Amino acid sequence: MKKRVLVWITLGNRVGRDVFRGIYQYARLHSPQWDITHLERIQNELDTVLSWEFDGVIGPFNRQAAAEAADSVYPFCINLHGCKPFNRLPQVGTRDYDIGVVAADYFLDRRFDHFGYFGSPGLRLSDERWEGYRDRLAAHGKKAVQLTAPGIDWSQGKPLNYWGWVRPALKNWLLEQPRPFALFMENDARAGLLYKLCRENKLIIPNDIVLLGVNDEDIFCHNKNPPLSSIQVPSHMAGYRAAQMLDRIFKTRKPPRKPLFLEPGSVVERASTVLFNIPDPQLVKALRFITDNATNRISVDQIARTAGLSRRVLEKRFRIFLHCSPQAEVRRKQIEAAQTALRETDLTLEQIAESAGFVSGNYLSQTFKKMTGQTPGTYRRNFR
Repeated sequence: MKKRVLVWITLGNRVGRDVFRGIYQYARLHSPQWDITHLERIQNELDTVLSWEFDGVIGPFNRQAAAEAADSVYPFCINLHGCKPFNRLPQVGTRDYDIGVVAADYFLDRRFDHFGYFGSPGLRLSDERWEGYRDRLAAHGKKAVQLTAPGIDWSQGKPLNYWGWVRPALKNWLLEQPRPFALFMENDARAGLLYKLCRENKLIIPNDIVLLGVNDEDIFCHNKNPPLSSIQVPSHMAGYRAAQMLDRIFKTRKPPRKPLFLEPGSVVERASTVLFNIPDPQLVKALRFITDNATNRISVDQIARTAGLSRRVLEKRFRIFLHCSPQAEVRRKQIEAAQTALRETDLTLEQIAESAGFVSGNYLSQTFKKMTGQTPGTYRRNFR
């Protein structure tokens, strides 16, 4: 039976495009009778959306009034949102709290001591990312600071006076922070202003300000100097699972009782965070050698010679400062290279194994599953 489905998202960023591809892929494979209409969320206000007739809607209803209005008009709506449930709409999304945890763990692993967050206070998505980040750091005895402003509240939309306030406030806030300052941003789009302010005020990235975003948005990450590190989100899979949930509701007439939360991906590390904050120049030299050569099947003996240390001393210093072995750090970098190839190329598993420094596709698959908790194929499907 033909179903009219509205997809109410913006296609102006990678997340929206990947979500739409996931929805379309599910429909093409499992519900080819769907008649899918896309409306650009930024350009179409909710009143416009509510005036059209559809059997189901998929979109981010991130405010209570919008969720209630959509629920009252359409038989079935799927809320694309990663926050704690705040309405009765069925929900699919990457858990925002966990994104903050990923950011905190990444900075903690790199031994930083000073932490900040730049987001949109009052916006659920931003607040929950901040909470996950803050709580995880607090559990390790660390404190984070957030840029806030009296009278600036995103809960009802973007404040009219926001950009007029944020530029001078952000500048003063950055200049007063201890360095190096590990700064987690709500999303990659925040990077433009931060890079500009850092250049104007002679703050060097990453020596002074270490920047980490969310969404791995190529137009923001690769277009910066230095390139921006970012946390992956499985947007394609979110779209696919949202469509799957809507299809199940069409067939059973029963919405699920619980939201479906997806786990965030790992950090795609680029130069904006590559600062080894370790008071050991020889160990830093070893880490830089690993970063540059991990996919070339380097040995621990090679790393030790490059650092000017014996193998025994090198391994001891790794345990003291990084709580892992040199070989474990090499494997971590190799897995990151494999993840990039899985996301961005159509290479076979054997080809990826060779390019990432593994002896075979089978060994890559075993190591990948052990270190990430999922197979290479599952990982690729989450991001393609």
